[in-house]
Amino acid sequence: MKITSNSSSPLSIDAFQQAASTGTEIQVSEQDGQLKLLGTGETPSRRQVAWVEGSQQGNDAAALFLQTLLGSYGNRIGQAVARELGLDAQAGKPLTSRQVNLAIDMAATSQTAFSGMNFLSRTAISASANNAEFRAACGEAGVSAQSIDSDARKAIDLVFAKAFNAAADGDRNHIDLPTARSLMRDAITQVASMNQQEVLNLISGS
Repeated sequence: MKITSNSSSPLSIDAFQQAASTGTEIQVSEQDGQLKLLGTGETPSRRQVAWVEGSQQGNDAAALFLQTLLGSYGNRIGQAVARELGLDAQAGKPLTSRQVNLAIDMAATSQTAFSGMNFLSRTAISASANNAEFRAACGEAGVSAQSIDSDARKAIDLVFAKAFNAAADGDRNHIDLPTARSLMRDAITQVASMNQQEVLNLISGS
């Protein structure tokens, strides 16, 4: 099996997962500007490993896998998994198929957990619903919730959603309720500075 990727970007998580499931030899090497993932092999003790050809810095399998993990799941999840499995201190050592599979499972589980927690934070605060968290954010922004009309509320929710999604980064980050309230406070402040036409333009997407 040979899986290639442009050297300007990490190999994919799928490529590592695929290689970890094979019984063939694996090497990660750089040839003609491309990284090549070639399979899995065995140490004399018959342990499945992935490694790099040569000693060029940056072509270490563990380092490349960690780079790919961070790129796929974000720094927060990737670094937590790396610490748990000792991948950040793995340079120059074999990368086992078990480590690859464990790391991917842990990262995916973390992202799923973040997704659930972010859903709760996102739905707990809404200008249109005029819920308690929104009113608290209004208080922090120094704006009376009762003074905000329906168009402004729609605009606030749009600004908040955009900021929340950017901060969550595809659920690669956990946005807790205080952070969500802070994002809502900023959205309230931003919309409060707009005139009516700017608010209507924001709502219409123009």
